This record gives sequence, C-alpha cells and structure tokens, in this order.
Amino acid sequence: MRSPVPGLQTAAAGMMLTVLAGLSACLTTTQAPPPPAAAAAPRAEPQVPPAAPAEPPPPVLAAATVEPPPPPPVEPPPPAGPKPRKGGRFSVLILGDSMAATDFGQALEARLDKHPKVVAHRRGKSATGLARPDFFDWMSEGPAQVKKHDPDLVVVIMGGNDGQDLIAKDKKARRVFWKTKAWEDAYRQRLLDFAAKVTAGGRKLVWLELPAMDKPGLEAKLETIRRVQKDTLTELGATAHHVDTADFFYDGKRLLTQAKVDGYKAPQALRQADGIHFTVPGSRYFANRVYPELLRLMGL
Repeated sequence: MRSPVPGLQTAAAGMMLTVLAGLSACLTTTQAPPPPAAAAAPRAEPQVPPAAPAEPPPPVLAAATVEPPPPPPVEPPPPAGPKPRKGGRFSVLILGDSMAATDFGQALEARLDKHPKVVAHRRGKSATGLARPDFFDWMSEGPAQVKKHDPDLVVVIMGGNDGQDLIAKDKKARRVFWKTKAWEDAYRQRLLDFAAKVTAGGRKLVWLELPAMDKPGLEAKLETIRRVQKDTLTELGATAHHVDTADFFYDGKRLLTQAKVDGYKAPQALRQADGIHFTVPGSRYFANRVYPELLRLMGL
C-alpha cells in the first residue's frame, strides 16, 4: 500500500490547527468571566428596645379623715303659741256644728279642762255652718262668743252641713250654687271673713278637719269642703292652723269602725247608727287624738 502524499498531510495538519484556533476563540468570547463574589452583608447589630421610662413614685396619701357621724335630727320646736292672759292659764273656746254641740265637743272640753293650765269653753249648734246665715249666723255668733270668753285659742269644727247653695243673711242677695267655681270662691271668702272675726286681737285659730264619715254620698261633698277649708286656712299662715284628721280614722285605705279607747277593755264602735256622729267611746277616741296637738300649739 502506498503512503500518503506529504503535501496533503501538511495541509491537513494546517487546517486542523486553524479549526482548533477558531474553536478556542469562540470559547474565549462566549464565556463571561464569573461575577465577583458578592460582598458579605454587614452583620446586623441586635436591636435593643429603648428602656421604659421610670414610673413616678406613688403619691403619698394623707391619712384618711374619718367623718364624724351626723348629729341626730333635732325635732323642730313647736310653733309659737299664744301667751295665756288670765292668771297663767290658757283659755280655749270650741265652736262648731253638731260635732261641737254633742259628745265629741263635750269630750274635748272635759279633757282640756282637766289640764291645770287650761280652761275650756264651748258653743255648738247642730245643723249649722257658714252656708246658711239666714238659719244661724256664725259671722255674728263667733265674735260674740270670743267677746264673752276672751280665749287665747279658738278651736273650730264645722262644714258638714255646707254642701249646699250659699245663701246670704239678706235673702235678697244672689244665691251661689253648689258644685260651681263661684261656690268655692264665695265659700273661701266666708272662711276668711269668719277667721278674721274670731282671731281679732292676736288670737290663734285651730281648724279641725272634718272626720271621715261612713256615708259615701256625704263624703263626696266633704271632699270639696275639706279641700277649700284647708287651702284657705293655709293662706292665713301663722294666724291659723289646720289639723289633718284622716290618719285618725283610716287603717290604710279601710275606714275604722271601731278602735281601742282609753277606759275600755275591748275595741269600741266609733260611730252611731247614722255613720256620722260619734258614740261616747268614739268621741273620747277623737278627743284623745286632737288633745295633744292643741297642747303642742299652746306650748304645753
């Protein structure tokens, strides 16, 4: 076999070198140098929370002050009563309708007379009041009794007969009809006129509220009469005193028909059969309830 031609070997070797050089150049241009190593991040310092502000020292508390207990309530002194003008004894005059004329008036007069510093007088007239001076005129009789007995205290109980038209002593005067505003105004004026007459000279007037009655029809009238009387007497201030009596005769909402009475072992009936006037024990019961209030007003 013949050996290759020397010229061809040399050319082939040269071509091979050229190819290798080209490949080397390609590799050199396409491969980017490796990026420089990233710089190491600086080491983070540990975060230290800011110190909490120092709490202020607790306030120094003053020693606790113990409040003294309030003083016990002091009972108000009784209102200034009239001064007795006769040898150191109070003179009391009781005026009114059948309540004054019968057993209650008698019982109250007797109870007052037993007090060593009181002398009592009484004038009562049944079926009377301020509505009918044409029948009985208290506007004249009241001052006449005051002049006769010269009392320090005038005690009045009346009105149970006043639930009707008002008639003047002069019958020609105009009648004022019951259950009207005009009646209330006119009745109020009669009360004021009567009070002025019996308190002249500095006397004190005590008006006893009409006691509760066991008569529904009459009670309906007395509600108006009691209200006008109380409102009018209140207007007079220190000159007059109105004594409320409802608590004497009601146990809650129930009207008392009997009660314990001094001098009796068993409870006693308070009213007569008419449901209006008092029995003898009932009169004593009512007088015993009114009596302390009268003494208080006299400062006894």
